[in-house]
Amino acid sequence: MIRSVRNNQSQLATVAFGVLVVCAVLDLNWVLGVATGITQVVSGLYLLTVIILITQSRCIALNSRVVVALCASLIAYIWFGAFFSATFQGYVPENYVPQYLNGVLIILAVSSFVIAASPSDLQRSVRIFKYALLLSTVATIATPLFGFYLQTQDRLDTLTGRSFGLFENPNDAGFAAVFALVFVLICPARNKLAQITETILPLIACAASMSRAAIIALIGVALIYLVYKGRISMLAALGIGLGVAVTQGVPQLVTGAVVDPGQMNRLDEMIQFFSGQLNENSTGHRFTLWAIGLERIEREFPLGGGLGTLHFMPGGVLVNGIWQGVHNSYLMILGESGLLPFLMFVFALLLWLRAALQRNTQWYQLACFFALQCILMTAHNTLSIRFVNLVIGFMLGLLARVSIRSQIMHTRSVAKRDPGTLLIRSLNRRGEK
Repeated sequence: MIRSVRNNQSQLATVAFGVLVVCAVLDLNWVLGVATGITQVVSGLYLLTVIILITQSRCIALNSRVVVALCASLIAYIWFGAFFSATFQGYVPENYVPQYLNGVLIILAVSSFVIAASPSDLQRSVRIFKYALLLSTVATIATPLFGFYLQTQDRLDTLTGRSFGLFENPNDAGFAAVFALVFVLICPARNKLAQITETILPLIACAASMSRAAIIALIGVALIYLVYKGRISMLAALGIGLGVAVTQGVPQLVTGAVVDPGQMNRLDEMIQFFSGQLNENSTGHRFTLWAIGLERIEREFPLGGGLGTLHFMPGGVLVNGIWQGVHNSYLMILGESGLLPFLMFVFALLLWLRAALQRNTQWYQLACFFALQCILMTAHNTLSIRFVNLVIGFMLGLLARVSIRSQIMHTRSVAKRDPGTLLIRSLNRRGEK
């Protein structure tokens, strides 16, 4: 039975969505924590906005197989991980359960909001998301202007000169720039100068973060967009430009413009990585961390070691006094909660991929799915990053919107075409002009 939903949610839902986007994309919990010394400053606001979105939309996303499958897999990860923690360690780590549970609630709330939103509310929401992401890219680029304050808080000792903006981890800043580019292309500016500026900002921010995975994701997003739009000449120019940059341009820029030793080392590692020299330095110890993670998974298989056991792996790789985690979300789920949640998670992503590859699906579904894979493969805390939760919920909401709303409108004999689809298509047409 398809649940009914109002075509127009109250303005309260749109306001709540805007507040949630600002808090998550600008990482206000961390920023305000550094400024005030108080942790989890806006966590209560997260919960309030999620409750508003779920109640206003009547949790309609529960009618989407992809949303239900993904949320169920994450709940299984939390439940089995907590059970194995209690069994093998004698306690359940308090911080991991709310981190990942809040992520599930955000995905469910945002996807429900997008499905139930009216065309005008959806248009406003896309713009709110875009400008919040663009603001985060500006902060990333401007890191040298305020980084000295964080240095006084002993926050910069491990960043090796990388720009991090409003995020604790420069890699998060890089992926925020990737998703900013996606929304800039989904929702183009009204004039060419503004569009060029909005397109350039994510490119600069991603490069400034010096995140290898984010740069790969950015290139993939650009390629998917150009292929879908049939812009072969731009695609060829992009390929030639990347080839010249890797083989000729970047080394000269590194030796001529970079003076910070940390930046020099990082850029040297990036040049090695993108030129095909895969070693411990160029991959950030990823291969070693994955090998250690697989060894520990083998000990417990098919069960898991419990929540947090692969977030930090004592006896593995020590960097700046911190034992590194497995840096792979797939291995994290398999190693901490066992085989069943892992299979559920993979199944949910396959459902998403199948839907993203359908003929009538827009390019940004596949682009965001590819970017998500890049961060899932290189980070173990992906599903607790709030702006990632937002992007997942938003994209799954758009994916489910057409089918769910068409079924609702069919039962009411109102219409067979979804107005939200017309909105997104009109935005894309404007971007082609």
